[in-house]
Amino acid sequence: MVLEACVQTLDESVKAEKMGADQIELCDRLDLDGLTPDFDLVRNVVNTIKIPVKIMIRSRAGDFCYNDLELAKMISDIDNCKKLGIKEVTFGCLTDKNDIDILSTKKLVHAAHPMLVTFHKAIDMSNDIIEGLEILSKIKPIKSILTSGGKESAKEGQFVIRKILEHFQNRFKIFACGKVTRENLIFLHNKIGADYYHGKKIVF
Repeated sequence: MVLEACVQTLDESVKAEKMGADQIELCDRLDLDGLTPDFDLVRNVVNTIKIPVKIMIRSRAGDFCYNDLELAKMISDIDNCKKLGIKEVTFGCLTDKNDIDILSTKKLVHAAHPMLVTFHKAIDMSNDIIEGLEILSKIKPIKSILTSGGKESAKEGQFVIRKILEHFQNRFKIFACGKVTRENLIFLHNKIGADYYHGKKIVF
């Protein structure tokens, strides 16, 4: 079982490593569901901890439908991640009709090469999660999916997450998320059976 801690400070990053996280996703403004962190922080984190560091690429709060200027900012942030030796980034793009934005996703994936990509919980806001994953499965650098099964919590979305695992666990690393904590992890694992879990309090 791989545990990914979602953190937003250096202290949280260090604590997550000490508490047994296998990797972290570093973000800013978790109260807004995560934005791209400051790159001085990114540099300090990667120079301090030894576990893998994944970086959130999200230029603003709100929906996941980005205009050209916002995409350009995200590409610039991806370039900064490359310069710091980051191996994986997280993002998600939808159209204004809440379908997967294939063009924008491919632009960001191309910019990220050779880094790996996680498509984040934007998938939970899409019209059809399974259809969206079928589309994403054809974009090879996308290796991981972050999902709560379209619900507020992994517990509520457990049936959809299990369906996703049934169809896609041989293609993606499926990170079950949504109010996953150190206290309920084993309970949720017994219900869901995923290999990967993600949360703000997953080891704290």
